[in-house]
Amino acid sequence: MTHNLQINIADSLYEKFIAYIQSLPQDTISVQRVNTTNKLPQNIIISSKDEVRERVHMAEERINRGEYLTQEQYDSEMDDFFRNEFGIK
Repeated sequence: MTHNLQINIADSLYEKFIAYIQSLPQDTISVQRVNTTNKLPQNIIISSKDEVRERVHMAEERINRGEYLTQEQYDSEMDDFFRNEFGIK
């Protein structure tokens, strides 16, 4: 008999948890790292107000240095992304 679990783990505990799971006998456990809540890359997910503040601050600094995309550049990159990832033209 096997059991399937879906758990949510705080970032502060994640590495320790994974290390513990990996220390168990490999023939007794299988781990699939699937984020079923949302399937976004981890660098997109924001987990705290402090992280939001930091990302906004970093974005403002990039804008002040002239490091940003024009609307036309953004549209072009998004068109390329959807064409390459999803075949949408």
